[in-house]
Amino acid sequence: MRKAISIMVIIFLLVFYLCGCAYLIENNRRMGAGALGGFIVGGIISGNGIGAVLGGMWGSAIGVLIVDTYDRQIESREDALNKYKLKDGEIKLVAETLSISPQKIAPYSTVVVKFQYTVLAPLEKEKIKLIEKRVLFNEKEGILSQAEREVYRKQGTHIAKFKFKIPEKIPKSDTTLIISISNENQTQTISSPLEII
Repeated sequence: MRKAISIMVIIFLLVFYLCGCAYLIENNRRMGAGALGGFIVGGIISGNGIGAVLGGMWGSAIGVLIVDTYDRQIESREDALNKYKLKDGEIKLVAETLSISPQKIAPYSTVVVKFQYTVLAPLEKEKIKLIEKRVLFNEKEGILSQAEREVYRKQGTHIAKFKFKIPEKIPKSDTTLIISISNENQTQTISSPLEII
C-alpha cells in the first residue's frame, strides 16, 4: 500500500513538473532539473531533510539514464483516428504500452524498454513538440536515475525503444520505471516494475 502511494506521488510530481516546465527545458539545464526532482521526491518519501539530501544526490550524480534510443512511427494519423476520436481543435496524447526486458536484472546490466504512444491533433499541425521524462524509482531511495528529452513527432502512433544500464551502486530492490510524456497542456504517465537482483 505504501509503495503504491509513493508511486502515485512520483507520478503526480512528474505531471506537475512537466506541465510547469514545458517551455523552460534546455539541454544545459537538465542536470539541475534532475537534482531538483531528486530533492522534492526524497523529501516527500522519507519525510525528513536527510531523505531530501539523498534524493538530490541521486538526481544530480546519476543524471542520464538513456544509453541508446530508437524511434519509429508504426501507424499513420488515419490509422490512429480509427482507435481514438478527436474533437475539433483537440490535441490528444495517449500512453499505450510499456514493456521491459528483462524484468529481473543485476546492477550494471542493460535493460531494453519499449514505449508505445499516440499523438493526434488538428490536420494542419505537421509535428507536435513532446517532452519525455523517464524515472527509475524505488520506495526506499526515491529517484535512482532519470532522463528527459524533447522530441517532435508526426501525428500517429510511435514506438520509442531505448536501452540503459542499471547504475552499479543501485541496491537490490523492487523498483519501478515511470515514463511521462507531455505536450504544452497535458501529460500521460505509464509505469512498469523492474526488480534489481
